[in-house]
Amino acid sequence: MTPAPTDSAGRPLEGRDPRTPPARGTRSTGWDEAAGAPEGEWDPQHSKTAAGAVVAEPPAPAKPPSAPAPVAGKPAAPNAKPPVAKPPSPAGSVPATPPPPAAPSRTVPKSVAKPAAVPKPAAFPPEALRAECEALLARYPEKAAALIPILHVAQRNLGGWISPELEAGVAAYLGVSDQHVRGVLTFYTMFNVKPVGRWNVQVCRTLSCMLRGAPALTECLERKTGLRPGQTDAQRRFTVSEVECVGLCEVAPAVFVNDDEHVSVTPQSLEKLLDGLK
Repeated sequence: MTPAPTDSAGRPLEGRDPRTPPARGTRSTGWDEAAGAPEGEWDPQHSKTAAGAVVAEPPAPAKPPSAPAPVAGKPAAPNAKPPVAKPPSPAGSVPATPPPPAAPSRTVPKSVAKPAAVPKPAAFPPEALRAECEALLARYPEKAAALIPILHVAQRNLGGWISPELEAGVAAYLGVSDQHVRGVLTFYTMFNVKPVGRWNVQVCRTLSCMLRGAPALTECLERKTGLRPGQTDAQRRFTVSEVECVGLCEVAPAVFVNDDEHVSVTPQSLEKLLDGLK
């Protein structure tokens, strides 16, 4: 009796179940629950090993093509090599010669956004504000630290908003970049980067104010002024906006009209406040 095959450690190797046909290709779970190769016809040319496993017999090597017979009356060429036969292409395979490349499509030029014009710095500070600005600079160890109070002075006295030209002028005055000033302007809601109305009404919408009725105040503003948050009327009388926390959570909801704070506001008190603004 032929002993069962073992591995290098002397452990017996498990053989395949002779009733199970050999799998084709790689194992895959596929689209069904059953793992393995799909059902189909199997090559019957197999032999059983001593362990009972079924192994496919290798195909017989192809015979080299024989040299062509010499034509009568024509001598054979010296050192002639027999032609090399090309193996037949299996069904559905890609031909050896690739198809010609497709004609290139029409090239569409890429659109490039026009770069924004660099604003010309405005002269800052004007003579009327120079003394106030110099007094602020004297309170800080370096000029850049006075940025926020300087911006308050500029906005309060020069039109109620910071234009790109004024922004560049403040940056040059304090020795910082325009981008640094722009970051501060766009972070704090107290600064305006576009023209606003005579009355800039801001409603806090953060958690405490929202839970205490801030959405009703925004609806009241829209009803009284016809403006949604972020809009300014044509007459530049009102600008309406919603802002993040203004630090008045204990007396929420809070509303700012320009620089004046109003706390514990209700829709009724807001209507009276708006009616009093001329």
